[in-house]
Amino acid sequence: MTFEALVLGLRELHSEAPKGEKVTAIHLFGIRYSAELSTFTMSDLSKIAENAGLSPKYGTEIRKMVRLSRYVEEKIK
Repeated sequence: MTFEALVLGLRELHSEAPKGEKVTAIHLFGIRYSAELSTFTMSDLSKIAENAGLSPKYGTEIRKMVRLSRYVEEKIK
């Protein structure tokens, strides 16, 4: 998955998240795309967040979720 596709994916998840669940959407992004994101540096993750219209500080949250993804699965209700 390309950098640009990841930016679009994050932007879409975040914009479609209900009020009060925006940060959860960012976390879900990190878990859902952990395999693709694991090849990027911390700086790259910050740029993905920034290019998606978010604070670059969310790169840290994305990195945490990539690491957490080894222990959790996404559930669809």
